[in-house]
Amino acid sequence: MAKDRRKVFTVKINAPNDTSGNPRRGWAVYLRTGEYLGFVDRGYTGRRALSKRFPNYVELCAIPVAAGVYNDYYKDRLN
Repeated sequence: MAKDRRKVFTVKINAPNDTSGNPRRGWAVYLRTGEYLGFVDRGYTGRRALSKRFPNYVELCAIPVAAGVYNDYYKDRLN
C-alpha cells in the first residue's frame, strides 16, 4: 500500500459494534474537488489505518450511521 500525499478530506463513519463486539468504524475519503476516493476501515489499528495511507488528511466531522450504511461504505474500501 503506497502513501498518497495528496491533501484529502475525510468523514468518520461510526456504526454500532457487530454482535461479536467488533468495531465498525472508518473514514470516507474525498479529494479537495469533492471526488469520492473510497473507504478506509479503522479495524483495530485506529487512526493509523488512515494516516498510514493518507498522511495529509483533514477530518471534517464524524457521523453516526446504521450498520447497513457502514456495510455499504465497507464494500468501497481502499486496499
